[in-house]
Amino acid sequence: GKEEEIICSYLVGCDGVHSSVRKGKDDWIFEGRTLNSSWVVADLNIDHELVKDDQVTLFAAAGGHIAILPLDSRKNTFRIIGRVPDEHITLDKLQKLIDKKTAPIKLVLTDPVWIANFKVSERVANKYRMGRAFLAGDAAHCHSPVGGQGMNLGIQDAHNLAFKLALVIRNRAINPDKLLNSYEQERLSVGKNVVYGTSFATKLLSDSDFITAFLRTSVAPFLFHFFPQLAFNFQTNLFQTDLKYFPETSDIIHKYIPHSGPKNKLIKAGLYAPDGLLKKVIPHKIHDRITLFDVFRSTTLKHTLILFTLTKGVTADRNPLINTLLEIYSGYKNTITPIIISYQGSVQTADMPFMPFLEEGREQHIFIESKFELHEKYGIMKEIGQQAFVLVRPDLYIASAVFENDVDKLKAFLKGYLVKLDRHS
Repeated sequence: GKEEEIICSYLVGCDGVHSSVRKGKDDWIFEGRTLNSSWVVADLNIDHELVKDDQVTLFAAAGGHIAILPLDSRKNTFRIIGRVPDEHITLDKLQKLIDKKTAPIKLVLTDPVWIANFKVSERVANKYRMGRAFLAGDAAHCHSPVGGQGMNLGIQDAHNLAFKLALVIRNRAINPDKLLNSYEQERLSVGKNVVYGTSFATKLLSDSDFITAFLRTSVAPFLFHFFPQLAFNFQTNLFQTDLKYFPETSDIIHKYIPHSGPKNKLIKAGLYAPDGLLKKVIPHKIHDRITLFDVFRSTTLKHTLILFTLTKGVTADRNPLINTLLEIYSGYKNTITPIIISYQGSVQTADMPFMPFLEEGREQHIFIESKFELHEKYGIMKEIGQQAFVLVRPDLYIASAVFENDVDKLKAFLKGYLVKLDRHS
């Protein structure tokens, strides 16, 4: 019953579907609908050879279908989602319902983690930002649990907004309004797409009319079997595993068009950064293996500027772009961590004393790979022969990617994005 009053620079509503922050402004509208049907979601153990931990199992039945999704193969835990009578559900009632819908197959349900009734609401806030207030997670969107995207979506919102707010609060953004506006530019459409996708999946799962049943039982299995790319696209759209942001809609994604001809495959700004295995270059030690994502995590909320060197080495006398990397870094030490990724065969033991960062104790920012796997994942191809810079945001999305002959375009992008350090800072 205690009330407190706080004064803050910014307010982020992460307070769920019934958000007080959202309801505090009349201009915020939670657009959408609530379905009349009653549903159950239950996480529990199921022991039957038909229910496998690497696939979704669907039982088609009159009055609504039952979907079983794998959760944890080690514990044999699955999630059941389906329509139920509008009453409080217990394990006993759920077992009887499952028996009826799966007969003559007998699925034994045990060890429930949780069982809950719910009504499906499909809603998205009309705005994610109003002045100094923001919405994230369930306060900004709610949808059917089909696909299990509620938590992922909210975490993505928070990660996207957090680094932008941090830059603004620390006075490290050139244009604070533009940066904060990009949160809605990037995340609102994602929320709408998830709500649309889960709504469609819920309709397929629940409707018993002839057309929907025909699509579910005949058309979809046929298409997914003979055209596996369609199944993959449906899965990635539903589960948001191929999420990207577009330079046309986000003000902080670099709008860059390279001039390297038809063979150009350089990774596009707005894509999620690929991961890969690297080796640390540490003098007088055996190479330690590390993933690129581990490197990103160690940069403490800074952007990561990667120089992919191909076979051109990691010392300034052999590779002039090393000085370019250091020059950019010197202007953005508060916001950027530089790293070099090179081919193992181009790094010699004799180079060790002359490598950059050693004098600052930063030798861990030089990495090698024995094959060109990461270079190729990022589209830096040997046949083109151009090194490239890739700027990765703290939320692991690509902010900019340019070939070496366009480094001035990267500098111009940074100039309009992050505050450059004074020489005396």
